[in-house]
Amino acid sequence: MTSVQTSDRPRGRAVPSYARHTFQDSGITVSLRKIGPSTLQSVANAIRKEAKAYPVGHEHKFPEPPIQIVDIGGERSEEINPNDPDYQARLDRWGQWAMGEINTRLLHLAAADAVIPDATPDEIADEAAHVRRSLARAGAAIDDLPGYTAEEADRVVWVQHVCIASPEDLKEFYEAITQRSAVTEEAISDVTATFRPAP
Repeated sequence: MTSVQTSDRPRGRAVPSYARHTFQDSGITVSLRKIGPSTLQSVANAIRKEAKAYPVGHEHKFPEPPIQIVDIGGERSEEINPNDPDYQARLDRWGQWAMGEINTRLLHLAAADAVIPDATPDEIADEAAHVRRSLARAGAAIDDLPGYTAEEADRVVWVQHVCIASPEDLKEFYEAITQRSAVTEEAISDVTATFRPAP
């Protein structure tokens, strides 16, 4: 088996390389794994599946086109109308929410895998606990992250609320995890566009 050396991993089996990234406004340096287009598509599909399963009336229920009655030569039948203006508006609003949800989940995936060389797991856990308490006092408690270990969830909080100190840090973070991987805002828009039914 070929032994390889990645940027922040010991020699051993082939593993994805980590790219070093410094948040300019917080000054914190981490190493991040890239996120590829297949991961983007999987996340987008999961969000759509969840949204379709929401009960009617749920804020993020995936909108379905209305059914209209048409009369052709005296024959009445039901037809789906994907061009209904109200439906198109609801679909646009849902697409905007879905794009934000995709971005959030990609951030969580990348942050959970981040290597933070200048902080120990205990230091990260202590700071994450402080952030959680502070936000809870402000009435903005952080939701749990199902499927993430406690250590992974701490890294997500650390990256999201400590490393990312400005909108510019957030923008550069997304660029760091997606550069050259084809996961861009345009790619995300293309994925959410596939949610639309054919007219």
